[in-house]
Amino acid sequence: MDNIRISSLIGAEINDAIGNLGSEVTQERKDALEYYLSEPFGNEQDGRSSVVSSDVHDVVEWILPSLMRTFCSSDQIVRFDARQESDIEAARQATDYVNFIITQDNEWTQIAYNWMKDALIQKVGVIKHMYEVVEEYDMEMYEDLTDAEYALIASDPDFEILEHTEKSVELQVDVEEDDDALIEGMMTGTSHDVRGRRSSETGCVTIVNVPPEEFLISKDARTVDDATFVAHRVEKSVYELVQMGFDADQVENLPSYSSLTTSEERRARYNRDDDVDNDVQSDPMLRKVLIHECYMRFDPEDDGRVALHKVTVGGSGYEILDVEEVMEVPFSTICPIQIPHKFYGLSVADTVMDLQLIKSTIMRQTLDGLYMTTNPRLEVVEGQTNIGDLLNNRPGSIVRVRQPGAIRELNQQGVNAAKTIGMLDYLDGVRESRTGVSKNSMGLNAEALQNTTATAVSAMQNVAQQKVELIARMFAETGIKHMAKCVLMLVSRYQSDKRIMRIRDKYIEFDPRMWSNKFDASIDIGYGGGMKEGQMRTLAVIAEKQEQLLQMLGPNNPLVDMKQYRDTLAKIVESAGFNRPEAFFKPITAEQIMQMQQAAEQPQEPQMTPEMMQVQAEIEADRMKMEAEIQLKREKQEAELQLKIQELNAEIEMKRIELATETGDQQINIRSVG
Repeated sequence: MDNIRISSLIGAEINDAIGNLGSEVTQERKDALEYYLSEPFGNEQDGRSSVVSSDVHDVVEWILPSLMRTFCSSDQIVRFDARQESDIEAARQATDYVNFIITQDNEWTQIAYNWMKDALIQKVGVIKHMYEVVEEYDMEMYEDLTDAEYALIASDPDFEILEHTEKSVELQVDVEEDDDALIEGMMTGTSHDVRGRRSSETGCVTIVNVPPEEFLISKDARTVDDATFVAHRVEKSVYELVQMGFDADQVENLPSYSSLTTSEERRARYNRDDDVDNDVQSDPMLRKVLIHECYMRFDPEDDGRVALHKVTVGGSGYEILDVEEVMEVPFSTICPIQIPHKFYGLSVADTVMDLQLIKSTIMRQTLDGLYMTTNPRLEVVEGQTNIGDLLNNRPGSIVRVRQPGAIRELNQQGVNAAKTIGMLDYLDGVRESRTGVSKNSMGLNAEALQNTTATAVSAMQNVAQQKVELIARMFAETGIKHMAKCVLMLVSRYQSDKRIMRIRDKYIEFDPRMWSNKFDASIDIGYGGGMKEGQMRTLAVIAEKQEQLLQMLGPNNPLVDMKQYRDTLAKIVESAGFNRPEAFFKPITAEQIMQMQQAAEQPQEPQMTPEMMQVQAEIEADRMKMEAEIQLKREKQEAELQLKIQELNAEIEMKRIELATETGDQQINIRSVG
């Protein structure tokens, strides 16, 4: 397929796409933005009230803080779960890395605010995510370099020499004589002064908001992924396009263009005092040209293989600047009120715009009636009244008349303010039923809440928040989940180096090339449980039950472990509005849990109660008493035994003496006892 045919296909798709200039969706989004800004309706009359109600603005600005708290109160937005046990650690790393890229590498709070506000006002919010290689430059200067040092710098591919100056200098050198003696000498040499620019490349995932008027999609699309055609229409300067790598001659020949002069939707975003039509640039490189970055499926080789291609065209003639095959469409979209089987649903503004028009009309008529009451119309006899005096409404001024009764008030039907206020209250009730936004849900209606129990107030607030929670759930399960998957895919495919980042006060090395990239994504946010206070109460009950199980069954039980208990405490901290639970509770690793389980399995001595300690003390005292009695008896027996031995020896000695006397000199040896 040649470029002429591709350009023809691109032109046909652009002209038929939803969101193209002059389409019905464009007009609806323009009207919604003007209603949000409380712009006049165009039916105002001179001398009559032109007040405009702000219902669209009020509803959007009430819903937005709840959504921001849901998606921006924590740095953990998405969680990846492993499909296989061997990928558990990789899934944990992917979770930490993708969350860091979304919340830290990019301005997530501002991106989320613009993204969701576009959706609430203009049907669909769009963001674009891409992997960009950013080239950074640092200026460096060197003086008095030698030839060798200059050659080394000049050979550095990352250093571009901008200025180079050579100077002749006298150099001191050592000269060797014949007798091997060294003497100092002087010679003429060259030194170099260099000023240059050192470049470095850094790859990163960039997330940017896309204004709704710059986004085009085919009419039969249901989602971005299944659309046959998606395009980003944007203005770029000639300089920007050249820096992006497009052919300079081709870009410079593109005609100038400014969609501000033709896009009513975009012009509605600017104040009347802004000169949005001014596109005069003194430098031709800053001249704006129209670019369409198109994503379309077609068969380039006419071989039956249809693939997704990125085609960049410039100008109103759709001149092709570049064609390349890609893997995915780099857009994620959210819609607050979806219509099945259709890409564009309804915005919150769509549900309130008619009420704003009706309320504005009633308010204008009521104010006009009040004006007529304070400044009634008069019946004047012509020629009998000084009209100049009559037109002077200054208090105490005189009106000159030729005869009494020349001036009188016309009999007009006054405005019943009670009925108009009742009608406004009725319209507020209709708005509440459509959007869930009410004074009761905001806690502002003191009269309605005065005699209402806390339980009833909480129930009213929870019912009102169900619509907001539904919007948050749809945002999470569509655009935000799609964005997280695309970010993971981008770093896995294009990041070529390892990256070290600080996660939970630890420096961790991430290498997405080692991940299998087969993870299930889930959005880890706080919707679905009512208000934050209700979530915290629920989590507190869960933590209490976990504590009881751990105390009764120990850490090695089949219901809950220490990591689950720590995760519950972390959720309580996050629900309280703190972004870093690790500042309050240390993370628990699998190794630590295993060590605690092993320690729990080892036999341990039972805990001694005070009663057991008293009994043990009494037993010990009795034992010591018995030992003392036994020792005393043993000593007494030993003393008696010694006494008997002494008596026996004395008796033996007496016997020996008697025998010796009887036998004379005959000696008799008798062994003594003992």
